[in-house]
Amino acid sequence: MTTTYTYIFSELDKRALIGALCLELLHKDINFKVVTSPSCPLETLLIKGGGEDKKLLGFYTIIQHFLAKSIVSADDVEFSWRIAYGLTSLKTIVKGKKTSTKIKLNKSVLGELETILAKQPYLTGKNLSELDIVTFININDTVEKKLDKYKTSHPNIVKLLDKIKAQVVKPTEEYQQRFPKAKKDDKKPAEKGGDKAKGDKPKEEAKKEETKKEEKPAAADKSAKAKPAAKKKAEIDPETLEILNKCKIRRLTKGKEILPRADKKNILITSALPYVNNVPHLGNIIGCVLSADVYARFCRLRGYNTIYICGTDEYGTATETKALKENKTPQEICDYYHKIHKECYDWFDCDFDYFGRTSTEQQTKACQDIFLKLHKNNLLVENTLTQPHCDTCNRFLADRFVHGTCPHCQYNDARGDQCDGCDKLLEPTELINPKCELCNSTPVIKETKHLFLDLPTIAPELEKWVEESSVKGGWSNNSIQTTKTWLKQGLKPRCITRDLKWGVSVPLAGYENKVFYVWFDAPIGYISITANYTSGWEQWWKNQENVKLVQFMGKDNVPFHTVIFPSTLIGSQDNYTLLHHISTTEYLNYEAGLMFSKSRGTGVFADAARETRILPEVWRYYLLINRPEQSDTEFNWEDLATKINNELVANLGNLCNRSLKFIYDKFDKVDFKFIFPKQSKKY
Repeated sequence: MTTTYTYIFSELDKRALIGALCLELLHKDINFKVVTSPSCPLETLLIKGGGEDKKLLGFYTIIQHFLAKSIVSADDVEFSWRIAYGLTSLKTIVKGKKTSTKIKLNKSVLGELETILAKQPYLTGKNLSELDIVTFININDTVEKKLDKYKTSHPNIVKLLDKIKAQVVKPTEEYQQRFPKAKKDDKKPAEKGGDKAKGDKPKEEAKKEETKKEEKPAAADKSAKAKPAAKKKAEIDPETLEILNKCKIRRLTKGKEILPRADKKNILITSALPYVNNVPHLGNIIGCVLSADVYARFCRLRGYNTIYICGTDEYGTATETKALKENKTPQEICDYYHKIHKECYDWFDCDFDYFGRTSTEQQTKACQDIFLKLHKNNLLVENTLTQPHCDTCNRFLADRFVHGTCPHCQYNDARGDQCDGCDKLLEPTELINPKCELCNSTPVIKETKHLFLDLPTIAPELEKWVEESSVKGGWSNNSIQTTKTWLKQGLKPRCITRDLKWGVSVPLAGYENKVFYVWFDAPIGYISITANYTSGWEQWWKNQENVKLVQFMGKDNVPFHTVIFPSTLIGSQDNYTLLHHISTTEYLNYEAGLMFSKSRGTGVFADAARETRILPEVWRYYLLINRPEQSDTEFNWEDLATKINNELVANLGNLCNRSLKFIYDKFDKVDFKFIFPKQSKKY
């Protein structure tokens, strides 16, 4: 089926003609139409047929569409991005009252082009591609002005331009006859103070001056002067405004499989998997997800081969407890909240390469494989635990199924696994005045058999790794302090099984009715989510020499990522990629020092942030400048308003306003209306 491309320009220029002809020559199965529309605010490409029905706005959006077609054959996806967006820039030259613009070529990118073209005739190999066309359109005019210079400094680039020129420049005039001619604007009026004669002025300006002369005698009273009618500006249709409002620049690697490369710096980024039993709050977002997103963007801009992996942590007592309370299955709870988490992070513009979940077949496979290797290496020990048992519910109460008073700080709503008051990890039997989470009755203590990870045996190798990695990777101070505290106190065998139904089953005789403890299971989720992203997951996770693992989280998750998870991977003896750098935050508290808490509903949650109508970019800015790096910080509504008004509106807004006003004054009073979609609410 033939695809029809309709290129709409406000004025038919050389770039439009050459671009259309290049692409038509390259793709014999498409039909190009070029249309001029003076009211069109920016160039538009309409695509019909061939299974596509799109409307693309803006030169770079159109370029990105065509680059995506040839990207499979390109050696470097990020290089294509730099050609489209970084090859040229505009340099403004001001001389007296006159201003002009000059295209400046990026020498670094030109150097990369020259190196590639020294080895092959075209940028992606032996055949002409969209990448060559984009390069031609971007730099040909500039190179032609200093052709002798570029023949000496970049001869291969000149050869490429000549090849393309031979195909498109000669037939351009004939090609132009196929399209309606653009209406040219009248010549610009002469500048004030110029010495041109009246007869040389455009008719419109001369006519205005004649009108002024006729009106002068009758205009003694200034207030009686008639103001000239305002020039009617072209209206933008609502559909275009809506598209502009939603339009964001997306990287070309989005949605594509990325694997480690021998010639690149390979960065594997994870953020602590958010638990799925509730809506994420601002503390969750800045503590791991947003911080990791910013670092991932930095790595991509630096040209590193980078993937950012995250997903929802779905197994464990919290999910099972919520399911029982809401009379739903754990899977129904997970499906519901996974969707909410994904929507929240999408709204905050967190750019994951893959956002998955742990309740998958890959998770079961990864957990059981590592477990069996630990068992084979004699790094698991069996022991009997005394555990709360609710006779009313007829079940053992694993961690979050029991609550009571913390024995360390006397906080009266501590859970059986951790106290939110002092952050200390707990065992259910340590709680004072324990109660069943399901029926609020007092449990009794009974014995139950469990499996433990033999941390004391792994400790020497773990300590050696911590000493080396914390220095080489530049771990954050709070991560080092927490890890060394654990090691100094001496590691004890760690229980890795639980008396639950919702989780990964233990593949060992006698433990058929038990599942893995969430903090054995959850970090393995990074591996299984990557396995759901790519079948080549082992190239990331079993490649210690060529991959740097960088992990982001809040301070309460540190020991699980610097002690428990590394010990698990070291004990498996399967050459897993271990942590290189860990970035941890302190706590973001709510007003008056209250802790954000999903279980108690304290703080600002992502869905509530959306309802404020404050743009996600503003939330990102505020959370990042208020990121609790060295000590706890506090979210405060009044401070949020102050930061928006004094920093974003007053400073950044003022810079934008002055810049746009300068362009408006110096460049023929261009209309910027199409850039700014209407915002109905004020902050």
